Order: sequence, then structure tokens, then C-alpha cells
Amino acid sequence: YTYHADQKGRFGDHFDTRTKSGRPFIIPRGKWLCIEMYMKLNTPGKHDGTLKLWVDDELVGERTGIRFRNLASMKIDNLFVNAYFGGTWTSPRSQHVYYDDIVMAKKYIGPCAKTRTGGSLSPPPGWERK
Repeated sequence: YTYHADQKGRFGDHFDTRTKSGRPFIIPRGKWLCIEMYMKLNTPGKHDGTLKLWVDDELVGERTGIRFRNLASMKIDNLFVNAYFGGTWTSPRSQHVYYDDIVMAKKYIGPCAKTRTGGSLSPPPGWERK
């Protein structure tokens, strides 16, 4: 889910993720994935922010028209990675998530070549450059 200035609830809004076939994207068990995310902050006072999410070069989520901030001085200054299972329910068993090669950048840098089909390091379709 996504935290933003106009979220309906206390805990953010859900970010719908779907495959090309329209099925909900579910992280497969026992498989390494290349996950890339693009975030463009909104112009202060406007609803023009963007979030995009790719998994193994497939766009699985896109949300536009988001208002993240009201002040130009508010910037992205950190990254929090979390696999959360809790709140009012608990996991029925122990679960593990492994992360590797996490990068935060101001411009597109691409994943390790070994994770890409064909080894291309060009941005996935829809990635905006400035």
C-alpha cells in the first residue's frame, strides 16, 4: 500500500498490482525477482505524483495523480524496506524474505545484467527520464 496526503485511512491505500493478463500479481515462493520502483513526487499542491512498479521487467502497477506533499522542501530522503504480516492478524507459520542488491538512485541505473532477459540495461518501458 501507499502512504500519501489524500489517503482514505490511517494506514495508506492499497496499490493494485496486476500482470499483463490482468491477474493480481502475487510474489511467487522460492524465486528471486528483480523489483524496480519509480516514484515521482508531485508538484506541491497538485495531484501529479506517480508510482510505477516492475517485476522482472513487467509493469505490474502504476498509479498516477497522487499528492504526496504540499511543500517543495519535502523530498525523498530514505528508503524503508519491509515485509509486513501483522496488524490484527498473525502469520500461521514462520516466513522468510531475502533481499539483495538494494539501490536507491535519482536516475535509472537498472538491475544486475544477469537478472535481465538478454542482459539489457535500458530502462523498462514507461520509465520517465529527466
